Amino acid sequence: KRARITIQTERTKSKSYYVIGEKEGSQFPDEIVVIGGHMDSVPLLQGATDNAAGTATVLELARVFSQQETKRTLRFAAWGSEEGGLLGSKKYVLELKAKAKEEKKVEGFIEGFSKTELDKHIFNINLDVLGMSLGYDYAMYMGEDALGAYADAVAKEMGIPHKINKSTYSSDGMSFSWEDIPSISFARGGVGDQVMHTIAD
Repeated sequence: KRARITIQTERTKSKSYYVIGEKEGSQFPDEIVVIGGHMDSVPLLQGATDNAAGTATVLELARVFSQQETKRTLRFAAWGSEEGGLLGSKKYVLELKAKAKEEKKVEGFIEGFSKTELDKHIFNINLDVLGMSLGYDYAMYMGEDALGAYADAVAKEMGIPHKINKSTYSSDGMSFSWEDIPSISFARGGVGDQVMHTIAD
């Protein structure tokens, strides 16, 4: 049997923001690790786990790392408009790409030796859908298999079970992976998934 479905939607323009805090690395300041989570939720909902908890985790990590030396530069990001299509993180990466084109035109830039701001980004950690008391921890990564093996080893060493898979995860880490920047997304799964994008979140 065949059926025809007609969907009517409305598009509106609005403003969105992302917020970045930076801790400069002491040994490798030109190697940048971005740790982020989105601060928006779907319309009209509180979004406690998706993703106020992720944003709170980013803020806590920023507080902790502000008190200690880090080898690499850490950027802590609260992304806007993840639910609208990863728009905040995507804009950040697109701005890096546009800047890279200009940086390559600067006198003294040597392809293969000089680094653009985009080239300096070596890793992304994405925190999305956290804080549910029931369920399990999991991580999805995009990059070399060694990244998953390392994450698995660290989780086991810390005694925190994680399901770790090499797969896409529809969140802000993808904006980085599209530019070949390895990323890993940490989340919670299980019964809590039933309240995502509902008034119970």
